[in-house]
Amino acid sequence: MKMASVCTAILLVFCLVTVQAGNETKPASPVVGTCVVNGRNVILNGDGTWEYFQETSPSVPQTNDDQKGTLSFDAGVGSTSGDVKPIAGGTFYLLNDDLLNILQTSGLKPEKRLSLLDTFSMANYGSSLGIERNSKVFVKAMESVKPHVVATTTSDSNGKGKFSSIVPGTYYLMNVSVVYLNTGSLIDRSALLWNLRVEIKSGQNSITLDQENAVP
Repeated sequence: MKMASVCTAILLVFCLVTVQAGNETKPASPVVGTCVVNGRNVILNGDGTWEYFQETSPSVPQTNDDQKGTLSFDAGVGSTSGDVKPIAGGTFYLLNDDLLNILQTSGLKPEKRLSLLDTFSMANYGSSLGIERNSKVFVKAMESVKPHVVATTTSDSNGKGKFSSIVPGTYYLMNVSVVYLNTGSLIDRSALLWNLRVEIKSGQNSITLDQENAVP
C-alpha cells in the first residue's frame, strides 16, 4: 500500500474518533505522528484531529528566485604610481543596517579626533600590523556586525565580486581593508572602509567601489 493511501486511511480513522467524541471540549492533545497527503505534510493529533503543517508563516512574503537580484561590484583604489590596485581577496558584507548605527550600539568608543567609523577602520589597520589592542577592538566590533550580515562574498584577484539571490530591498555594502599601494612599506599602506547604502532590485545590479565613495 502506498504511503499516501496509508496516511489517508489513518486520517479516516482519526476522523471517526473525532465524530464519536462529539462536541466534548478537550484539552490540547499532543502530536502523535506526521505523514504526507497530496504532497503536503499532515500533523496527526492524539485527540483524533489533524491539520496541514505550515512550514512558513503565511504573513511572511515569499520571493521567487526569478524575482531576486544580484549585486556585482568592482573594488579598487589608485596607487601612488597611477595604477589601480584591486581589493583582491577581500571580504565584502551586505548588511541590513548602516554600519554606523551598528557600531553606535556595540560599545565601541571613538578614538580621539576620530569618528566612530574611522576608529573601526583604524582598528583593522592596527590589527594588520599585529597590534594586540587594535585586534581586540576590531574583533569585538565585528561581533556586533555579524548579526546584521545578510550575505558575504570574497573578491577575486581583480577586485571583482558578486552577491547572488538577494531579496530586493535596501542594504549597506561594507568592506574594511588595508591596501598596499606600492612597495608594501608602512608609508604605502592605506586604510579603507566602504559603508554604502545600495538599493537592490530584481535582476542584475552593479556598483564600482573606489576612493570617491569610501568613507572619508
